[in-house]
Amino acid sequence: MHEHEEPIPATPKEFTTGRALMESWEICSNHFIALTAPMLLLLLIVALLSAIAEKLTSVPIGGTLFALGMVISTMSIHRTVMNLKLRGTQPTFRSAIQAGTSLFGRGLASSLLTLTATILIYFVGVLLISPGIMLWVQNKSPAAGLLLWTGIFGAFLVYQWFLTRICLAPSAVADRQLGLFEALKYSWILSGSNFKAVRRVWLSLLAFIVITSMVFAGTYWSLVGFDLCSESSAFMLLLLPIFITSSFAVSLINTALCLTYLSVKATSWSPAAPPLPG
Repeated sequence: MHEHEEPIPATPKEFTTGRALMESWEICSNHFIALTAPMLLLLLIVALLSAIAEKLTSVPIGGTLFALGMVISTMSIHRTVMNLKLRGTQPTFRSAIQAGTSLFGRGLASSLLTLTATILIYFVGVLLISPGIMLWVQNKSPAAGLLLWTGIFGAFLVYQWFLTRICLAPSAVADRQLGLFEALKYSWILSGSNFKAVRRVWLSLLAFIVITSMVFAGTYWSLVGFDLCSESSAFMLLLLPIFITSSFAVSLINTALCLTYLSVKATSWSPAAPPLPG
């Protein structure tokens, strides 16, 4: 599959989950330096600055720096993929970094609002699971187990429904230069009218994350469990592959969501958008 020979963008009838993943894989593979290398560079910078800060001030700032870096990387990928699909512009490492930094403010505001809403949804999930946990602690009966698993399943349904509705917001920021609430509102509109298509892509990406994590976890415990090397040696052995794979996974996930956004937007009602910046 070649991205420039496909309809740009594909309509929802043509756009399937398999196509989203296959085309995303091809784009990320063909443009590894532009899409994945910035994420690797940001991870290295975050690790270096975190180590320096903790040594000088004993203040752990790694999480904050990583979150800020993820905003730049995410916006970089969405803008770059849009320029590639809509204009045929070949991405470079420099243009990708410039794209991410130019949208940093809007991306950060949207991410903070998304994080706040996600925390609220998290508490909804806790409320669904809590009765089962309390009953299970008091009485480990089949009824308690059923209530607990029902709560867990209900929480998962709430999480995946909410994440499906907001997962197109970064693309909306990159495409339409929307503000804090407008991006989430636009994502809500697009995903609402194409919920099943967006959910299939999102759940497939979630499965990819879980499977990749299980592979690395299984490899680590195999190395340690069979006494092939020590825990520290196994960690160091897998550190670079995890860095590269995680960076590629971030690129793949955001590319797939961007292609999904372009697909559902093609046949959804949409007011005129400003021209896509370079």
